[in-house]
Amino acid sequence: MRGSVTERLADLDWPVLGASLDEWGYARTPPLLTASECGELRSLYHDEARFRSRVDMARFRFGVGEYKYFADPLPPLVAELREHAYPPLAVVANRWETALRTRVRHPPDLAGLLALCATSPRATTACTRISTATWSFPSSSRCS
Repeated sequence: MRGSVTERLADLDWPVLGASLDEWGYARTPPLLTASECGELRSLYHDEARFRSRVDMARFRFGVGEYKYFADPLPPLVAELREHAYPPLAVVANRWETALRTRVRHPPDLAGLLALCATSPRATTACTRISTATWSFPSSSRCS
């Protein structure tokens, strides 16, 4: 895998990913992180200072596992993923909002979303541990 995370995200075929999201509700990308980058993120999980809260999924009948919300500042790799994945995903979200005939429009960049969320509770970025063998690092941002 070559290039930075930013370059890897830019190389994705976003129109094809968007079409898959429209048709199926999900899209598969090629690997975006190196084994080293995954290890770097995985190693953060037990550092409680990196997280602001924890949710036990079984408590809410979401399955077995837990997720933790990153505290600020985000790890640089997570911040980079979030910043550069957001714009093409906002295009998809706006297309869906239009199809649903809502008035909601998502800002074109993460800075716009964060400014919008500044009047709401924190934007959310979580690290999920589903089992000892499965890790997920969604870089979703939303006002909660």
